[in-house]
Amino acid sequence: MEKNLLRRNRFSAMIIALFFFFAAVLFLYSFFLPRYVEQQLLPSLGSRLTTTFAGRVYRIGLSGADFGELVLGNEDEPAVTIASIHADYSPFSLAARNMEQLRLNGLTLYLEPVEGQLSLRGLDLFNRFSPEAELAEQQEEVFVLPVVPERLMVSDGRLVISRGTHSFLFPFALELINQAGKGEMPVYRLNLEIMGT
Repeated sequence: MEKNLLRRNRFSAMIIALFFFFAAVLFLYSFFLPRYVEQQLLPSLGSRLTTTFAGRVYRIGLSGADFGELVLGNEDEPAVTIASIHADYSPFSLAARNMEQLRLNGLTLYLEPVEGQLSLRGLDLFNRFSPEAELAEQQEEVFVLPVVPERLMVSDGRLVISRGTHSFLFPFALELINQAGKGEMPVYRLNLEIMGT
């Protein structure tokens, strides 16, 4: 009888220990991971583009994530702003480096003419992604997207093109759908609608 009681006590203690372990893991995942992304990962991505990148991380769960108030570039004169981002995924799709869906709401791109080409305000992406810059980047470190979205949707998008004191606003909606199979090099079908004002 004492042996049975000891076994029950050990089993109960093991169940309680497992419960607290999983509760601690869930707490770390739901509290510290969003803070890490907000305070470390986003600024790190901005530094790769030699600018600042900030935003809020509202939720990172097992089946999706929500971000908001993202600003790339100078806060007073940003290059890109995004009101909100919602990502749909599963642990299995992330393990395969795939994301089921990525929805951006309120994406605004601030463009200006630089040397005959439209460029994001305050960012020199053309020189950064020139063949010489790519070679230097390859020698330093190869940057690969951590996940590939199967579907990308942009709603309430805006292109703001500034020329001198004048600005032109072009609202747009965008949808990209991966036509290749999962795990293969993505090939996207583009649906783009631009409305002039």
